[in-house]
Amino acid sequence: MIKKTIVASSLVGMLLVNIVSTTVFAETPNKAPEYTGNDQNTITRELTPEERSAAKKKEAEVESYLKSKKEQGSDGGVEAQAWSALAVPHHKQIETHWCGPASSLAVIDYLVDSTPSQAQLADVWDPNNNKYGMNTDLYNGTTSPDMARSINHWIGSSWYVAVSEDSKDNLWNKIVFATDYKHPANLLVNTKHLSWYNGKELSHFITARGYNDNYNYEGKKTLYLVDPHYSDTYSGYHENEPFNNVYNAVADQSWRENVVY
Repeated sequence: MIKKTIVASSLVGMLLVNIVSTTVFAETPNKAPEYTGNDQNTITRELTPEERSAAKKKEAEVESYLKSKKEQGSDGGVEAQAWSALAVPHHKQIETHWCGPASSLAVIDYLVDSTPSQAQLADVWDPNNNKYGMNTDLYNGTTSPDMARSINHWIGSSWYVAVSEDSKDNLWNKIVFATDYKHPANLLVNTKHLSWYNGKELSHFITARGYNDNYNYEGKKTLYLVDPHYSDTYSGYHENEPFNNVYNAVADQSWRENVVY
């Protein structure tokens, strides 16, 4: 098991104040969220009003944090953008449609000591029967809202929200925010844009565990990623993947919630 600490960062004296999210993931009493689609390529779930409100609040937190970080870099002698990576463990998905449970297990395993199985995460969400999964087996795929709700249960927090993101700057800022606060983000991607897939196209969840804003001092933005794919051809750690590749992969999925952070 990889030790659950931050691997490296040139950010000294960061303003890592506690942020308490007010996310509420209870479904509205009179209307359950609507699902459409029946596999990883098509599955969506309607956000509840509480989830929408929590996502909007999180956006404001990101904006405030990045502003403070930039000001600290210019006024306090600390680099406004740097690099950081988290020691997120890798879990290879057991079933071909379990990329959501496997990538979520990587996040949960990084954050807490007591972890569920991939099968528990793939199970239904049914608190009345002590089941806190993502409905993955029910729909043959995982929605980002279900992922956020389930992760929050297992880590005993309300940190994670699911959002649709198609802005390059905003995606970068979310990943920086998530990494700096030591909460890895999960990304729903079209794999054809990622270098190690060589054009193979899948709808797939991966974990962003870090960022580098100046790779090899050439001003290139890159990301540190963990891929849960069941095949050794794709599965594992992928370091310094060009951010442009990841942005294109995420943007292809922006018709639904594609970032859980």
